Amino acid sequence: MERELSPALAKRLAAYAASAGITLALAPESSAQVVYHDIDPDVVIEESPPNDFFDLDFDDDGVADLRLGDGGDTRYYWDVEYLDRAPGANTLNGGLGTDFLFGRYIVRLGAGYVIGPPGPKYAFLTRGTLARAYSTVGTGAGTCDSSSGAFGPFLGEEGYAGFRFVAGDGRIHYGWIRLGVSDCRFPKGTMPLVTTAFEYGYELRSNTPIAAGARSDALLDGDVNQTTFPATGGTLAYTFTVESTADEPQPLDLWIEADGPEPLTLHLASGTLPPGAAVTRTVEVGVGDRVPAGAYDVRFKLGDFASRRFITFERYAMVREGGAAVAASGEGTFEGVPLAGDLFAGAAGAPGLAGTHRLSAPSPNPSEARVAFTLEVAEAQQVAVGVHDALGRRVSVLHDGPMASGAVHRLVFDGSDLPAGVYVVRAVGERFADTRVVSLVW
Repeated sequence: MERELSPALAKRLAAYAASAGITLALAPESSAQVVYHDIDPDVVIEESPPNDFFDLDFDDDGVADLRLGDGGDTRYYWDVEYLDRAPGANTLNGGLGTDFLFGRYIVRLGAGYVIGPPGPKYAFLTRGTLARAYSTVGTGAGTCDSSSGAFGPFLGEEGYAGFRFVAGDGRIHYGWIRLGVSDCRFPKGTMPLVTTAFEYGYELRSNTPIAAGARSDALLDGDVNQTTFPATGGTLAYTFTVESTADEPQPLDLWIEADGPEPLTLHLASGTLPPGAAVTRTVEVGVGDRVPAGAYDVRFKLGDFASRRFITFERYAMVREGGAAVAASGEGTFEGVPLAGDLFAGAAGAPGLAGTHRLSAPSPNPSEARVAFTLEVAEAQQVAVGVHDALGRRVSVLHDGPMASGAVHRLVFDGSDLPAGVYVVRAVGERFADTRVVSLVW
């Protein structure tokens, strides 16, 4: 029977598969320490009302790092969507972009493009457009009919935007955010441009490049039992699945943080996640009858509790209703019900491999012509392995079909007919995605 893909792995596969044909670049080493967040639900920003914004606080330190929103410029440009430095954010914060046509635009990147110190081609802009609709009438009436034109790198497309920000540690970090902008030209009518933010990631190590689409070594996907609690209190239950994408065991803590009338930081459980493993658990937090009423921003985080360094988290909005039983602020209580023993007890890694697969380094590399790889998979599955040039074009297919487990599969890339340069080998299976970089020299 075919195994159903988990939501987390399905998202990874879709992200890698969708990136074919978009620019790639040299990928960082696999030892990257990535912080990843799936924005769930997706954030949708429309041009109406004007100046609709969403502030992103990438490292969750209480300071917004970048702003995504409507420019509100209605005299000539009916709608402008852009990344902008949020109020109070460091002046170094910005999105990777360039001058294009009548403005400065954020560049749409493909999965695997390396985001780091800017070169001569791009710069980090404090404000840059994703897409805009231009009305020849000049009234700013906001119609997407035959008298309007629309353009921009993200118009009608999804892709990655690169960003740079100064985190709470006072150091520069690089990251990516996956975005999409609706195309108002199809169908004709009055549909506005709509920007959607799906997910983001950044490199935890300062001044370290990151590949667009890179995710953390552990993926967190869960749900809470309820988001509104009555005056009598109740129990907040978080049921989640953690999946390892690393080749080594990971010691991890799970904790909860909440901002609201009564701030909360509470350690819930610890354990060691085996490589390639997936485990589902439920943790509970008591919401006492003396917890102050109001709105709470609740985050379940996975990482190192002692340093508060998280690698992934999920966010929920919770409301504590008022009533006679609610005491004054500061007298309320949240009580954690920690799991006994190892958080990941009973979870097993993929049999025979430290993870879901093993894709070897290319040999020789650099090469003048032929380059060999080996690929092993822990479970039999459909696998596609292709080679792409620096513009994202597929130049060779090394494998496309079923791949058996328990065997070492040898793959050979013959680049004797290709120009010198950097090429990316992308292997995408039903349960994994990975890349290697090859340099051809003459």
